[in-house]
Amino acid sequence: MDNMRYKEVEAIFVEVVDLPVTRRGDRIAELTQDRELIQIVQQMLDENDLADQEGFMDASVLGEGVDWEAAEPTPPMPERIGKYAILKALGHGASGTVYLAQAPLPLERMVAIKLLHTGAGELTMARFREEQRVLARLQNVGIAEVYDQGVTVLGMPFTVLEYIDGVSITEHCEQNRLGWRAIIELMTQCTRAVSHAHQRNIIHRDLKPSNLMVTQKNDRACMKVIDFGTAKLTDPLRTAPHLTVESQFIGTLTYSSPEQLSGNDAPDTRTDVHALGLVLYECLEGKHPFFQDNDGLKPMIDRIMTQPLPTISSQPNIPIREINAILSRACAKDISERYSSMLHFGEDLQNLLSGLPVKAMRPRPAYIARKFIRRNRLLTLNEERETHYVDNERVKDEVKFARRMFADNGWPVIDVTRRSIEETAAAVIRLYNERAARGTRQGAKPI
Repeated sequence: MDNMRYKEVEAIFVEVVDLPVTRRGDRIAELTQDRELIQIVQQMLDENDLADQEGFMDASVLGEGVDWEAAEPTPPMPERIGKYAILKALGHGASGTVYLAQAPLPLERMVAIKLLHTGAGELTMARFREEQRVLARLQNVGIAEVYDQGVTVLGMPFTVLEYIDGVSITEHCEQNRLGWRAIIELMTQCTRAVSHAHQRNIIHRDLKPSNLMVTQKNDRACMKVIDFGTAKLTDPLRTAPHLTVESQFIGTLTYSSPEQLSGNDAPDTRTDVHALGLVLYECLEGKHPFFQDNDGLKPMIDRIMTQPLPTISSQPNIPIREINAILSRACAKDISERYSSMLHFGEDLQNLLSGLPVKAMRPRPAYIARKFIRRNRLLTLNEERETHYVDNERVKDEVKFARRMFADNGWPVIDVTRRSIEETAAAVIRLYNERAARGTRQGAKPI
């Protein structure tokens, strides 16, 4: 089997392995009609279920995608795990089960416990231990909290996690018909949480809607990033067992980056940026940019690898040029052309919310001036087009920002070193009006 065909088989297997057995066939048929591929994947699934050696269940059992009827515990459900009383199984995979449990007094809170099955293989055990090490590094309000870790009387490791009672980010956006601003606000929460992981040398590698959960706290939507089961520690001073075989596909096909699919570049933090960009597109547009119903696997891979991201079009009253620029930067095919970090991606989303210039846009003077004027509601013009300012520190800060932007970009239209606040603001207005006058045929209007 050649390398590309192996990747197709591997991708389908990863996509369906944690689904209930009764739903696997339909999902495989959606991904490919190649009989040989279907046969190979089915053989891999059968061997996986029999040997109980590969992979732990997707933590999406904590939220979206849970088939409650199909989530039968295997092996039989214990009454307790450590000091925790088991209430029910939330779901299970080939080598582990996630349970809903209750902590003892005085907390008595609901928790989720991930337990590895007795007889799990060495590789599965090593991956589970690696996930425990990853989770131990993370302490952020946007990441499912780890309460406890331990070992059962039979010697099997378990992890006690915050129970996330919520829905995926895409389901939340659809159910509540969120506008673009509310969606961007949720995504900035995601970027802060994932950036926290990146700063601790952790790459998630499987960011997708079911791993981005929305919960309610004090009537406010709060994001929780879950499932670090495929995360990678990149600490250069740390030696760790090699847990990924050569050419092995890690992640979820529909939210994978070109470097994950091709294997040409090692995934890094910008791989997570790409995945969040795809999720943001789906939240805004209501559909995945590259996945189509009844699609084959190879056409989908080809689109992810070669086709540019489609533009956003369905959201009303949306700053379409800026959002498309942000999405294009985040989801660039070439990893070097993306935002250099999750932090920078989040900053640009916040710039959009705050009315500041978006860094993904070309920093043209007219664009900078227009953003400055739109966000500064205290700026008014009388009939003679004279500029008036309220004596307000925020307004002064706004003008200082505009002055700095002109200076940083070397634009000669304003001598920012010799002008007062009022003069600088007036110059910004004049510059914008000059550009608008030239573009009236395209609908631009002077202020």
